[in-house]
Amino acid sequence: MHLAVFVKKTVLQHTTLVAKEVLKAGYLGVFGNKGAVRICLKVFGQNIEITNCHLPPGQNGNENRNRVLDLVLTQLITKDTKT
Repeated sequence: MHLAVFVKKTVLQHTTLVAKEVLKAGYLGVFGNKGAVRICLKVFGQNIEITNCHLPPGQNGNENRNRVLDLVLTQLITKDTKT
């Protein structure tokens, strides 16, 4: 997965990258075709976290979708970032 964040030139000097992480949740937890990416920035002293996830498809795949979402929530979203 890929996540691009664009910052205006006038804001760039006040922006620092705090953390970036990838959670691979595809086949056997190895392939990155499913999962999430997270970027943590500090902008003007304020923490901003952006998370994007790609869950398994299908209306009948709720159990698998919930499993991947649980991984995203427990391993990325609730993770403490040293800022």
